[in-house]
Amino acid sequence: MAVVGCAVFVYQAMLKRASRLIPKGVSVCLLAERGFGDPQLMRYWRDDLHWHFRIPLKSNSWIYRVGKGGKQLNQYHLALGEVLLLHCVTLTKTPALNGLDLAVARDSLTQQMWMVVSAQPTTLQTFREYGERFQIEEQLLDCSTKSLIAFN
Repeated sequence: MAVVGCAVFVYQAMLKRASRLIPKGVSVCLLAERGFGDPQLMRYWRDDLHWHFRIPLKSNSWIYRVGKGGKQLNQYHLALGEVLLLHCVTLTKTPALNGLDLAVARDSLTQQMWMVVSAQPTTLQTFREYGERFQIEEQLLDCSTKSLIAFN
């Protein structure tokens, strides 16, 4: 699912309302699926709501690095277990979004490539932080299942 067109405005309105429910001084880090790798949404989270995020990017995404030019993420070929941390990149979708950091790695067990974008400096911990998303989803599914059983 990619965020397109007017859906961005729907998400922005919903998140603006949600942000009012969060107590002052609480730091928010949004962990979402790659369909939310939309520069307009990321700009809104970072610049308007002052939220952090960890979002995986699609392999066909383009980035620009000063002095290095543009490159599609699927042009990075990493060895198993190799990690690449890129700082101050620009996501070159229309409209472009600069000042992002990117963590790229090839999982040594699954051989899968991971490309996680953040508005904060990326480290090896970026992957662990993004991985928390799966634990949260599992807990939500457990709660939903228990609710369904209790309801029946």
